[in-house]
Amino acid sequence: MANQIARVSGPLQALSSGQVSERLVQRTIRGQTIMCREWGKPGDPLVIGAHGLTSNSICFADIATAVAKTGRHVVVPDLRGRNLSPATGSQTYGWTNHGKDLIAIADAVVSQTRGASGKTFSLIGHSMGGYIVLDMPKDRVDSVVILDALGIPESGAVQSVGGSVNRLDKTFASVDAYVESIKGKGIIKPFTKTWDRHFREEVVAVKGGVTPRTDKAAIDEDTAYALWRSATPFIFPRMWKTLPERTLVVRAGQPMSPVLGRFISDPDTFAYKAIRGDKLFKTVDANHYTVLTEPNTVRLIANFFKGESV
Repeated sequence: MANQIARVSGPLQALSSGQVSERLVQRTIRGQTIMCREWGKPGDPLVIGAHGLTSNSICFADIATAVAKTGRHVVVPDLRGRNLSPATGSQTYGWTNHGKDLIAIADAVVSQTRGASGKTFSLIGHSMGGYIVLDMPKDRVDSVVILDALGIPESGAVQSVGGSVNRLDKTFASVDAYVESIKGKGIIKPFTKTWDRHFREEVVAVKGGVTPRTDKAAIDEDTAYALWRSATPFIFPRMWKTLPERTLVVRAGQPMSPVLGRFISDPDTFAYKAIRGDKLFKTVDANHYTVLTEPNTVRLIANFFKGESV
């Protein structure tokens, strides 16, 4: 069934059996407006998603639709300063602040749909969203999926992210020109309908054309925060030990550059498996971006939430 997109302002109503819709829900989270994209039946077990540094919630559309079909309610916000969620000023970003937003979103959703807060939920994080998930307290988290984020990325991978940031302060002649500029880089192949939607939605009209709405200052603050936190000795192995038993890690098998182009390095792969085992550590034939829309990723995650082998 094709996704249906609707803005929801009142209480969420249960969906008809078998239907997977996509809804935009405006929520007030910790005093700020956060736009959330939601799939599945409100009241079903909750899954919260966190996207990457310059991304937005649409990147989760394929995964979220599949997870919703397993009987989950999937909620993915546009993180502060990204796409439809307004920027909130300095010292409001960083993994810890985003994590607090995710917990507050979980509280709001559970309270709205089940009449009580404090229930457990699951998390899916990609790229920076994976580090947000790693950093969060896990006392209410019953399962986790982390997509291509684990420790310190290799230098070539970091440079590839820098290229994606460069688009944020540029003006493009039209929405089509903006999308074609992304496609022309050849990084996202295949350039699916999900990616087309992702980039078309994130721009706003300005004098002379269009520009991405994502706030460059928010990106800069999150980048500085990541550099600061990553400098803490052994920070990531300590985070790995706090993950729940049901944690699936999906590594992108295609590097972003020929030299040192992996977001999950070989040393971190070996170290993680030594600490937690390799049963729920999977590699798929995709890169750091296309791992989100790769059918094998979608299948792995859907099976994970169905309790089947991955």
